[in-house]
Amino acid sequence: MQNLTDSFSLDGKWQILFDWDNKGKKLGWNNTEKFLSRYDVETIDVPSCWEEYMLDYEGVGWYHKSFYVPEEWRDRCVHLNFAAVNFRTEVWLNDQIVGVHEGGYTGFSFEIEKTKSSTPIVSRILSWLSSTSENSKE
Repeated sequence: MQNLTDSFSLDGKWQILFDWDNKGKKLGWNNTEKFLSRYDVETIDVPSCWEEYMLDYEGVGWYHKSFYVPEEWRDRCVHLNFAAVNFRTEVWLNDQIVGVHEGGYTGFSFEIEKTKSSTPIVSRILSWLSSTSENSKE
């Protein structure tokens, strides 16, 4: 029988790219290999605010973390929970989009049908609040 309280935290060190020109999606940064090949990848603690690392930055940021799924979790439904992100979040797992969420500092979850042993996660975060930006939902 499955224990419904099984969980582990992804808090800790992540990699981040600040996407100054909002070109990362076109350049395929959702792909782990392309993300990690960038020269400007930095390390960031999660949870935290990227403003602690890049003062007054408003725009797009890409987060990456690889983690190992426990053997007993493989091939079963897993929930990927986010406590709070501002404002729009797009999430890829194993280089495949799993969901999009909009909302400031609200928790949300994505259901993952099947997982692999080594699982890279990439999140694209758009922090600006203006809905008039042509590039905000690119």
